[in-house]
Amino acid sequence: MSANLGPSTKDTPQITYTPSSRYPLRSPGLYSRSATEPTNQANSAAFKFSHASRSVTTLRVDSRESNNCEPSSPRSQRFLRTPTSPTFRNHSSGLLTPPELRVSGSSDDETDCEDDDDRSFFEERDQYGFKKSTQYSTKDEYERFISDYEPIVQRRREKWHALIKSYHGSLPAGSPTIKRYIRKGIPNEYRRQCWLHYSGAEARMRANPGEYDSLIRRIRQPDFNNEYVEIIERDLHRTFPDNIKFKAKISARGSIHTQDIATLQSLRRVLVAFSLWSSSVGYCQSLSYVAGLLLLFMNEEESFWTLVCLVEDIIPSEMYSATMEGAIINQEVFMLLLRDKFPAIYDRLDKQTTSGMPPVTLTVSHWFSTIFVGVMPVENVLRIWDCLFYEGYKIAFRITLTLFKMNESDIMSTQDPLILFQKIQDMPKNVIDCHSLLESCFKLTSLSRKEIDHHSRKYQKSKCRNGARSVSL
Repeated sequence: MSANLGPSTKDTPQITYTPSSRYPLRSPGLYSRSATEPTNQANSAAFKFSHASRSVTTLRVDSRESNNCEPSSPRSQRFLRTPTSPTFRNHSSGLLTPPELRVSGSSDDETDCEDDDDRSFFEERDQYGFKKSTQYSTKDEYERFISDYEPIVQRRREKWHALIKSYHGSLPAGSPTIKRYIRKGIPNEYRRQCWLHYSGAEARMRANPGEYDSLIRRIRQPDFNNEYVEIIERDLHRTFPDNIKFKAKISARGSIHTQDIATLQSLRRVLVAFSLWSSSVGYCQSLSYVAGLLLLFMNEEESFWTLVCLVEDIIPSEMYSATMEGAIINQEVFMLLLRDKFPAIYDRLDKQTTSGMPPVTLTVSHWFSTIFVGVMPVENVLRIWDCLFYEGYKIAFRITLTLFKMNESDIMSTQDPLILFQKIQDMPKNVIDCHSLLESCFKLTSLSRKEIDHHSRKYQKSKCRNGARSVSL
């Protein structure tokens, strides 16, 4: 079955980068099949596609050994070092401005989006195309936060501008200064370049010239057949359905059309291409949200290679693979960290679990698998991803630990186990102030890769001795 992918687009100019010298976190991690499902149980049937009828393989691209990006690979070490730095060039932003939000007139059969006038429509959306108001915060609360946050962003913008200028328009190699700058937030105008550079995605593009176009050509062949195409197609309209750049058309008869929505066409191509590139993963529902967010900042090829780096180099190994073993390891590692760092919270959750509360890992595993996309307000996700691409996946553990610590009083005082479970599910959704969240994260928690690896080995040894024994709540 040939995939109808529309014309391939590269709507932002390529920029000259050289590889990063840093290696992202590589500790094991994956999430249970049930945990990666969306909260809406109506989607459960569609989710079951993800790992059906697939053999267990390692998380490497089939017969592409030369493209291996493991830190231990001599080839990867060559193109992941940074002898020189990337040079910035002007590029078109994927973020929204008022003219982009203007909605074309609707036909009798189909409607695009809301029929509000342009100004009113724009006022309801943030710069990324998402609605300002949610179930957990009002538009006024959002705008008050932005009013307070913008001066902080402006100060960071000025500092980043001075930094880039001091390096003659280039991004510097990793250093304590860069780490501090990234933790305090990357301005949107530099976010794309920083993500590409520090994730290693630009290095992947340089090491594999023309590979993405080759994958797209394969997809366009009349005899192309892929087990994931139909599943990806069904998931397209579920990806950010309220975002103006992803909103599918709905006909008068209720059928959904995605073919003429440019961002959905790009998302379709990226996901199908990735399913070909990484045969051990193929496609999982969480990937549509991850790739979708990347497309708000990057063109197709950049998004594809950044997704590859996330899945193969940054996110704990086997996060989305068929074995699911890494999911259990990652959940256990988090619970061990919670027990070590915040024992009172752990003990409280342990007591409530024995009283009938569902396992906490059902919630946190979903946060981990989506890397908080759709779980937190988007500004929070972007700040977390800034750190993710530079420091590795340990930021996900630190943020999750921080959420529990910030809500310690509520956790300790809530008696009903089901109400407590709901409150835990809602913890990230209630965080509006991304700057305070990240400040709290680095003040309240400390975590090294060594600790994560230690707990991972500890759990695996314990499992070998005791079978399926677990500390999960």
